[in-house]
Amino acid sequence: MTLKLQPVCFADGDITSRIFAQSFYAMRIQQRLFPNVSLEVKTENAIKKWPFNYSRPNTVHFKIVNGDTGEVVSFAAWEFFNMDSSDVVPDISDIPEDCNIEDAPKSKGLDKVFADAVQTEMEKLDMELEDFKSRPYMSLVTIGTVPECRGSGAGSLHMTWAAEVADEKQIPIYIEAAQEAVPFYMRHGYKAVKTVEVDMGPDDQIPYSMSAMVREPTCMEVLEEQLQK
Repeated sequence: MTLKLQPVCFADGDITSRIFAQSFYAMRIQQRLFPNVSLEVKTENAIKKWPFNYSRPNTVHFKIVNGDTGEVVSFAAWEFFNMDSSDVVPDISDIPEDCNIEDAPKSKGLDKVFADAVQTEMEKLDMELEDFKSRPYMSLVTIGTVPECRGSGAGSLHMTWAAEVADEKQIPIYIEAAQEAVPFYMRHGYKAVKTVEVDMGPDDQIPYSMSAMVREPTCMEVLEEQLQK
């Protein structure tokens, strides 16, 4: 399979939303957040949120395309702080003029009480951002790959792009990682700086962990040495 990294356009909303829903549907935390909610409803939620998510300021979106079939198999979004994302990727102004962008619509089937409890724990991870707020950095908003293409290298292609940008700009990358994804990020040079546990309720006695992870840029001297080899 030949994989190609390409910018996402507004018209990709349906397929990226479907990938998002498929990627996260089976996760324990998602099943608890959306009890008894079908994949179809989760996909509908993602499609409704697409205009809002796509128009987020200082955020860039990429997709991985199977060069053999043209199928979109993965996508990711990255947000930049204390710097302009257009310094990395040119702005794509392709949102239709008649598109009404409002606040993110509410998700059908969300357990609001549990979601608030998760948010309280996630705010503890946000505290780890204090060291970043005074300097430019980038953060992973979301990443997903269709189940049948996991292990193909699609996710790694996203991470390689981000690492190259971070090293060139000499900025760190911050990720809030679900427990299933921590090993993947560690393989790409990220270190967990703080972990919190979410109480899943009486029907699931095993806490669910979320980790704040950081990748510091490779210093310019090391990069120059690598290029000379």
